[in-house]
Amino acid sequence: DNISIGIYRSTLNPLNRYIQVNPAMVKMFGFDSEDELLNIKPEDLYNDPSEMPLLLDEIRDRGYIRDREVCFINKNGAQIWCSITANAEYDYEGYIKWIWRHTIEILRKLNTGSPNSYAPPRADWFVQVQRHRMSPTITTP
Repeated sequence: DNISIGIYRSTLNPLNRYIQVNPAMVKMFGFDSEDELLNIKPEDLYNDPSEMPLLLDEIRDRGYIRDREVCFINKNGAQIWCSITANAEYDYEGYIKWIWRHTIEILRKLNTGSPNSYAPPRADWFVQVQRHRMSPTITTP
């Protein structure tokens, strides 16, 4: 709950729905609740909806994508540039059950009327990720 990286799980076409979203994802896209975001079709958040099938095709082919920059739109229509990493999770027959993704906001278009009005997101996500990477797991016998 304290991380500012959007983490979510979704199905593939034809259903293509969010199954699970974290609070950071809800906040990043300007929704009021997890339930509200779960009722949105994922393609409705893409600035260019034709980009989503291309990403899904790559996930089907490779099983993952890494650090892909994508322009989304939030609930209010503002553009959000994010970096996405996604991994397919397979069932016992080798079919994709769902896709886990994490999304990091890298740039937000401000609603100022200026075509070049962008602002960086909060930078604390980097500190949080680094703390997570630096925290060793200590086990005792």
